[in-house]
Amino acid sequence: MNARQATIYLRVKRKKTTYFIEIAPTDTVLSLKNRLATVLSPTDPKDMRLLVPTKTQSQQPNSQQQNSQQQYSSLEDSGVLEQLGIVDDQIVYVVLWVSNESNAAEGSWEAVDVPEFEPLNDDGAMEIVEPVDTKGKSRS
Repeated sequence: MNARQATIYLRVKRKKTTYFIEIAPTDTVLSLKNRLATVLSPTDPKDMRLLVPTKTQSQQPNSQQQNSQQQYSSLEDSGVLEQLGIVDDQIVYVVLWVSNESNAAEGSWEAVDVPEFEPLNDDGAMEIVEPVDTKGKSRS
């Protein structure tokens, strides 16, 4: 294995946050969860589930429709990242176990809730500002 393939970078998303994680492709899903646990503390790795989008046959023209219909497959803890098809710069979603207040063993997994990217400027046009010359004599 050459130095270029020694590590991969993953974008792990949860809600409005993206974590950039550097990890070896030969590491397991559990080792990725352990790395995330240090950032998401005090979260136990067993209370995390890592998901990747499944390939869909038809692509919807509206990205909002596609996101609402997106399906995900869960990554098993014992799986090796490269054997699962995880590649450099891939997006992985993390969801947490939300336990029931009366019984911690009962509960459910969070839904994948990552908002769509919204540009800062809605019309996409940039405002051009002319420089002001404040030196020297003013023009008359």
